[in-house]
Amino acid sequence: MVTVPTLPNLDGLIGLARQDGVDVRPTLVRVLTDMYVQKHTHTADEEHRYSELALWLLAGVDVATRAAVSKKLSTYPHAPRLVVRRLARDVIEVAEPLLASSLCLTSDDLLAIIKDFGPRHAAAIGTRHLSAARATDARVTQGELAPEAAPAGAG
Repeated sequence: MVTVPTLPNLDGLIGLARQDGVDVRPTLVRVLTDMYVQKHTHTADEEHRYSELALWLLAGVDVATRAAVSKKLSTYPHAPRLVVRRLARDVIEVAEPLLASSLCLTSDDLLAIIKDFGPRHAAAIGTRHLSAARATDARVTQGELAPEAAPAGAG
C-alpha cells in the first residue's frame, strides 16, 4: 500500500478551510510561498502548479498579504515569472519590492509598468541595484537565462 505524505504545514489550514466562515486564503498563499522558496529549483510542473494556485489565491486576498508574498519572491532568483509580473503590476505597496529587486522582470516588463502605472512605480524601478544587474549578467553568461530574456539592468 502506498502512503501519501502529509504536509504538516497545511493540515491545520485544511481543517480551517472546512469550517464555515473562515477565509484561509491569506494564510494559504503565504505558506505555499514560504514552502516554494525553500527549494532552490523547481520542475516546470511544480512552477506551473504553484503559479496557478498562487495567482488564484492572490486575486482574493488583501494588500498586506500580496505585499508579503511580493517581498518573499523579490529576493528569490527563481520566482515564477507569471506571479512576479502580476504582483509587479499591483499597487505600489505590493509592487515595490519586486520592482526594486526581482531578477525575473525584463526591460520590456519594466518599461510597460512605467507606462501603465506612472511615477511611483518608476521611482521604485529607479532604485534597482547595480548588483542585481551584475547577478543577472552572471546568469546570462552561465546560460541560466537567454540573453533576450535577461531582466532589466543586465548590462
